Amino acid sequence: MSDRITITLVAGPERHRSEPIDVPVDDPHQIWAHVLELADQIGGLARHAYLAEIAVAETGLPLYDLRCLG
Repeated sequence: MSDRITITLVAGPERHRSEPIDVPVDDPHQIWAHVLELADQIGGLARHAYLAEIAVAETGLPLYDLRCLG
């Protein structure tokens, strides 16, 4: 099942939110790939611990919270 999601990466007081992304919500591997891509775009975040909040884009309802340790 594909849905539009947003990814928000939280590192301390910083919050970085993605544009809505079409991704199968029942495939955590594809979601994880998008989390890593966003962390790479932000630059340097991939080497630090952060929280990735995954939510349905239309409603904001949370799907996953992933703790990422750098």
